[in-house]
Amino acid sequence: MLHLAHDGSLNGDWVGHYAVRMASHCRDPRLRLLHVRQAGHGRHPSFDRLRRECDHVDVELLVHSLDETSEGVARTLLSAMAGESEDLLICGARQRPRNMAFLAGTVSDRLLRDGASPTLCLRVVHPGIAGQPERLLLPLAGHPRGAGALLPVLRLFNGDLTHLDLLLVQPVPRWQRLQIDADLRARAQSQHAPYLGRVADEIREGLRPWSPTIHKTIALSADPPQEIVKQANAWRSQLILLGASERSLFEKTFLGRPAEQVMRAAPTDVAIFRAAR
Repeated sequence: MLHLAHDGSLNGDWVGHYAVRMASHCRDPRLRLLHVRQAGHGRHPSFDRLRRECDHVDVELLVHSLDETSEGVARTLLSAMAGESEDLLICGARQRPRNMAFLAGTVSDRLLRDGASPTLCLRVVHPGIAGQPERLLLPLAGHPRGAGALLPVLRLFNGDLTHLDLLLVQPVPRWQRLQIDADLRARAQSQHAPYLGRVADEIREGLRPWSPTIHKTIALSADPPQEIVKQANAWRSQLILLGASERSLFEKTFLGRPAEQVMRAAPTDVAIFRAAR
């Protein structure tokens, strides 16, 4: 079962588009909505828009209202997920940045860093996509385990995706950014092409019988987040999926400033996936 952390806002409904669509592709088409009631925050939201959306695709919506504990909203949600360590928890980043940050200091940031269960955090830029992106950009950090941890999430897009663009950015020192020549690009291609080929094969095998077109790109850049945004523009991506399977690699690569840079500049929706520890 999928779980959606919803704060009752319109942005929560936009994130809910993805949750509903993903739930419709599950063998168990149910979506458990978790809403934490905070003192002094007005009446309880109805979630009528999300109910109608679920009804349209035959997804059963289960609404669970939780009273905030003294430990805060994030800990309340994590307590509700106890015993569901294999289930995916979907949450949202801020719609507008606060102190230039879409994620830092949010409940979703705490959920991602906890790692108790698989977590997918979304920043929705184009709600009209309605959780059905056709072209997805997947930047890779070069981890030897490939994209295995991301396969469960990719499967939840089922047949909606038509193109999957794999991107590996090799960082170069800033002093070298004006000296990236054909020889340097050729060496990077020779070094990373076998890895990208293995990842592409792993994804094709893991997504059978669904088979999106897979494109592979190797880029050199002194600013990897900027390169990710550049490639998203070039390929007209509708979703950028950032993710990793190891805690230290994840936090160094995709949490903090790099993720914020991508979210701030990306022309499209951005998702950050954190596999369970």
